[in-house]
Amino acid sequence: MLGFEIPQTLCGVLVCLIGSTFTAFGLVLQKYSHEQNALSTTRKLYYRQGWWLLGFAVFILAQVVNLVAMGMAPQVVLSCLGAWSLVFNAIFAWLLLGEDLSVTEGVIMAGVVASVVGVIITTPVADGQFRGNLEDMFTSFTSPGFLAMLAVSFLLLLGFFAMACTLPSLKPIAWATLAAALSGCSVTSFKCLSLLAIDPYPVRPSPWLQPQTYVIVVAAGIVGLCNVHAMNKGLRDGQALIVVPIYYALGMLAQILTGHVVFHELRGFTGALEVVEFWGACMMVMACIFMLTRLKLAAEQELALTEVAANEKAPLLGPAHEHSDPMTAGSQVPRTRSPGVPLTPGWLQSTMTRARFRRSFSAESGASMCSLDSEAYPESFGEEPRMYTVSMMGPMGIA
Repeated sequence: MLGFEIPQTLCGVLVCLIGSTFTAFGLVLQKYSHEQNALSTTRKLYYRQGWWLLGFAVFILAQVVNLVAMGMAPQVVLSCLGAWSLVFNAIFAWLLLGEDLSVTEGVIMAGVVASVVGVIITTPVADGQFRGNLEDMFTSFTSPGFLAMLAVSFLLLLGFFAMACTLPSLKPIAWATLAAALSGCSVTSFKCLSLLAIDPYPVRPSPWLQPQTYVIVVAAGIVGLCNVHAMNKGLRDGQALIVVPIYYALGMLAQILTGHVVFHELRGFTGALEVVEFWGACMMVMACIFMLTRLKLAAEQELALTEVAANEKAPLLGPAHEHSDPMTAGSQVPRTRSPGVPLTPGWLQSTMTRARFRRSFSAESGASMCSLDSEAYPESFGEEPRMYTVSMMGPMGIA
């Protein structure tokens, strides 16, 4: 037996870090599956691919782990810790997919870690921990503050979508903003369920025997699915290079604000300096998330444009060089390099993908070219629109 007790918040942080790591691993495995399918001579839809099913199973396990963490630590802390999944996403992509990991990305990842530590240190200790009490939860959900937040969010989103009717280029950004707002409500709803399971208020009958609990269950499921749908719409209608960083940054902000309104997690500040320090650390995390995501997708686009330029002068991909795939232990998925450019990923070697991207560029639309764009991996989705895996609990992730 240890001679001391580990604080529950610290336990929640550690569990969240584990869940974030598994989130990243599951998403990278799904991308790996799409890569292998794009290069294979016998192509399958995504739900028939062994690696994709394994990646999705790991992703679901990570969601359960994150659900446990929600009942142990403040939402404002866990929302920032979600950036950990982006750091490990880049690391796993480097290890398993052979993607480049630049010095600039390393510096930004260090900035993510430092700013997350800053958030943990500067998060106030609220007076009285919010526990799994149904009465308190419904009081928060019907409070003037929460209703005002919903009303303001609704009016802002309504105005944004109205502008998008006039300027269609804003539509994917509007969908990403909606998805971010929904992620705040989704995470808050699931945190309520986690509190009811892990830290219930000692009352009789059990909260799991009361109908209000299942109102929260239904609300969490509906809001979570709407979040996934909105993000899928944004990515299908727009460029991942723009949509994804906006979603990650605004989603984190929405989770922090919703956590404060519902769970009163930011009431322990004792002075203006503490407020500035906390929000400064939060803004630093959001800035690093935005830069890291955009830098990663921009690198894919640069590689794609380099290939396009090279192939205007020579047959596609030119002389190939063998590349050993770390996941297949030397057995069999041919990867190639064009002369003078980094490793060419499967999504860019695919004939179907190149044809789709060529159409999107033909009208000088300014479309992007990266693995999260809807044109990538058509072999995995057939004639149906691409389906994205989107995290609903805690750390944000997309594949």
